[in-house]
Amino acid sequence: MEQLPLNFPQTFLPDRRLLSQLLRFATANGRGDKEAIGSETGIPTGKSTGKVEPMIHYARGMGLITAERERGEWQLGATALGAEVLREDAFFSEPLTLWLLHLLLCRRLVVQLQRIAEHVTAWEQGEVPPERLSQVLAQQSADQLAGLLRLLNDQEGDQPADDVKEGLEGEPEEIEPAWDLAAVYQALVQERVAAAERRSEEWIKPRRPLRDVIARADASECERIAHELDGAPGYLARAHQEEIAAMREALAQRRAALEAEARAARVQRWREQFPAADAVAQLDKHRTEQLLQALREPPDPLTAAEQAALEPIGNALHAHYDQMSLDEILARIRRLSQARQRELYGMLAAELG
Repeated sequence: MEQLPLNFPQTFLPDRRLLSQLLRFATANGRGDKEAIGSETGIPTGKSTGKVEPMIHYARGMGLITAERERGEWQLGATALGAEVLREDAFFSEPLTLWLLHLLLCRRLVVQLQRIAEHVTAWEQGEVPPERLSQVLAQQSADQLAGLLRLLNDQEGDQPADDVKEGLEGEPEEIEPAWDLAAVYQALVQERVAAAERRSEEWIKPRRPLRDVIARADASECERIAHELDGAPGYLARAHQEEIAAMREALAQRRAALEAEARAARVQRWREQFPAADAVAQLDKHRTEQLLQALREPPDPLTAAEQAALEPIGNALHAHYDQMSLDEILARIRRLSQARQRELYGMLAAELG
């Protein structure tokens, strides 16, 4: 990495707001002289002085951007670290971000910090539960740590980085780790897992009151809640997934209770059309036929208890209908001639033995 000019600050301190604006400009592969960059980013500058070039040097030293200058024009680009910072902490407000950028200004630590930043950038970002994320990052960070230690110890099988200082013989110098790297990686993994746990908690927290809502929800509310629970993200912690499962079970029970209530209401409305058994004798034949047809077509399958309760009215309707049919037959027989009546009587006597 090209060394920073000794006087690059020009008495200006790094400004988080200005660095954020410059990083956005670099992310778009911004190009221009310092006046043009100042105009695009809002960073104050002038012909002979100003904050644009000091901020470029600060950002380059922090590992946020790449910067090349030719004939007074700068060509800027975002590094992997810069892209990650812009995505996760665009306003440079997190202590972890500030410490990392501060330490990156220390030239001896650049190799270690940039490699760690690259490793963290490569970590899992998808919808993974914290428990699984912890397992994945534990293995991934262990492999990355081993690779970094090989780099620092200049062992075979690992190419030295471009910015490792060369010794007198042209070979890369060994670099002593600046920290307990195992502890650094462990802390970074713990922070990433803790962030995943916070994200999971942030999703489940406003939905916990649904447990009480479900107990009194109507059918349409149950449908809405079911749709919301079906959209639960895959990154929820195991305990939160269990909460969702419990809500789904409560929702299923509530829906079953609502359906049972609706079914009971439908059956009750259907039963209200039938008279008491002792009032069946007053029905005419047409109404009796209607009720017998309705009795065969309940709105829902009947329980054994409901069938037993309807059995007396069913028997009464059938008996009444049969009696009316028999009365009609007798009336028709009486209208026949006596000879025809005797013939029918003989036929019945023979039939009945």
